[in-house]
Amino acid sequence: MTEAKTHFDKRRPLHACPGLPRDLYPGAVITHEHLELLRQPAVVELIQSDEMPIPATEDRENYYDERHIEYWISGLADCRKMESYLPSGRARYLDFGGATGRVSRHITRNAEREVWLCDINANWIAWIDQYFNRPIRAFQNRIQPSLPLEDGYFDLVSAFSVFTHLDQDEMPWLLELRRILRPGGYLYLTVLDENVWNRLKDPAWEWLFRSIARGRNDAFLAERCQKPLEERVVLEYSEAEAYNINTFLPRGYLERKWGPLFDEINFFEDNHNYQTVVVLKKP
Repeated sequence: MTEAKTHFDKRRPLHACPGLPRDLYPGAVITHEHLELLRQPAVVELIQSDEMPIPATEDRENYYDERHIEYWISGLADCRKMESYLPSGRARYLDFGGATGRVSRHITRNAEREVWLCDINANWIAWIDQYFNRPIRAFQNRIQPSLPLEDGYFDLVSAFSVFTHLDQDEMPWLLELRRILRPGGYLYLTVLDENVWNRLKDPAWEWLFRSIARGRNDAFLAERCQKPLEERVVLEYSEAEAYNINTFLPRGYLERKWGPLFDEINFFEDNHNYQTVVVLKKP
């Protein structure tokens, strides 16, 4: 049975790209980690030699607003953090929920890597098909947890800001990503855990509270975040078919539910902006 179309299938014209990375350099960069990268001559050289345009803000889910170079650098930062989980030489990588290739554009600069990307939004895949000028295998996946990929194919699968938005399909998607990993391969996922939760009651993190509550959960969240995060919390913020919630996953829950499926589970706080990275190794 064919899955019904959703608003993620609705195509629209792509926005004009603001330019190549070197056209937008140095630009506004405000995050300390990204500023440190920008000071490295090797990174500036990568900016100058990158012939792939940067997506318009509207074509990258508004990440980093008009700070185009910071968008580029954020992908490089995540790429470098993941590289130790890729074998040297030939390697296969899937950017699950990869949007318009914020991370994949950097992974593809190593010609020995076979890079795949999928996303539920047809427009992000259209952008990649039009603008990517390095080899990448991109396709639109469906909302339901199923991927048209063979068992044990990938060395590394990442999912940035994906499990932060899953509810009932959390475990089915985790099992599907595990299926396509080779034995000894790694999942590199980001979550909202206690480290994020504990900041919601801090006035200095009011912007994060607003981003999570989105005007629909303000009163509930303001009261609930005064208590420790001891159970899974799901906050719906839109009527969309998917990608319409923020999900908090305590580490105890992750160790109990996810941990037995893998040889290793490791946590890295603030390793993707304010989100915690979870790295899992398949037996």
